[in-house]
Amino acid sequence: MEDQLESEISQSLETMSLRNILNSPAKQTRGKELTEARRRTIYALRVHAGWTIRRIAQNLNIPRSTTHRLSVEGQHGKFKAKQRTGRPQIVTPIIRNKLVSIATASAHNRRLPFSSLASLIGLRLSTEVVRRALREEGFNRRVARQKPFLTATQKANRYNWALEHASWGIEEWRRVIWTDEASFNVGGAHGRIWVTRRPGEEFNEDCLVPKFKKLSLLMVWGAISGAGGRLKLVFWDKKKWGTITGKSYRDHILLPNLLPLYRCEQRFWGSSPIMEDNAPVHNCSINKEVRITHSLPRLPWPSGSPDLNPIEDVWHRMKEAISSLPTRPTTITTMENAIWAIWAQIGTSEIQAMVDSMPLRVQAVLAVHGGHTSF
Repeated sequence: MEDQLESEISQSLETMSLRNILNSPAKQTRGKELTEARRRTIYALRVHAGWTIRRIAQNLNIPRSTTHRLSVEGQHGKFKAKQRTGRPQIVTPIIRNKLVSIATASAHNRRLPFSSLASLIGLRLSTEVVRRALREEGFNRRVARQKPFLTATQKANRYNWALEHASWGIEEWRRVIWTDEASFNVGGAHGRIWVTRRPGEEFNEDCLVPKFKKLSLLMVWGAISGAGGRLKLVFWDKKKWGTITGKSYRDHILLPNLLPLYRCEQRFWGSSPIMEDNAPVHNCSINKEVRITHSLPRLPWPSGSPDLNPIEDVWHRMKEAISSLPTRPTTITTMENAIWAIWAQIGTSEIQAMVDSMPLRVQAVLAVHGGHTSF
């Protein structure tokens, strides 16, 4: 082995000139290991060229102690650097597991900043260290999704409703007239809440922000169907009609808009059940009487289920489009104009795709036993 080593060194000396050796990458920076080629060069200069330790160190900008050590190691054929152990980990797997446990212990903890999580387990760690540790476990700070608060009874009703409609095909869902009200904040903007979670946990109860309905400055009522696409859009005239009550809903939406719309759809597609949610203005006695009198079929609906109504996707698309406008509408008139323009751009095929997702929505409700879905 020693003869083979001497032969290799002799060959390397023959193929490299002294100038190439001295002009090779110079100063050795602290903390970086010398390459194997560099170590062989030091050994060759010392043993075969007869250079002194001092001369090698000066010409190659290497400490004399290092030069001497490598020369000795070279005599034993050791030219590869020893593997370094590196700096000890600040956050061990045990600490990472503790951080995950404390971060996911409750809805409150999921909302805590990273710097506060470490203090809960008795450690002083920087925000970046905690962020990196949680990222290794698949967690990041993400915006909390908003979903209606669901009681145990509401979850059970959603599950039972999904069971009853699990056999419906696309054709049945396309005949439904989907209706809903939506509010638009003129010039307003909503803040964002961040939570700590893994991908796929966005609809866990403690990762959500409960969303409660409120009346904004501008409200619209709309209707769509998979068969007819965009059917109707009505702006609620608060100055003339006042706030929405059972009576005002009957006088301005149910009788003048929804009833004629149903008659028209019935002529084209036959029976077209009407989807209205369980808002008090829809369920009051005077409107129940109207539906009985005019034989308006209503699709039974579980409360707290906007994720099952495809028209919610239309509202979401419209609000996203308004948010992306170069200048957000700041008056009722400009907001109405923007809504009309965006509503007109939504094609029948797009609405049909939203409605055709109903079988998937039903299966999603069944899969989570009536809980929140990703729709």
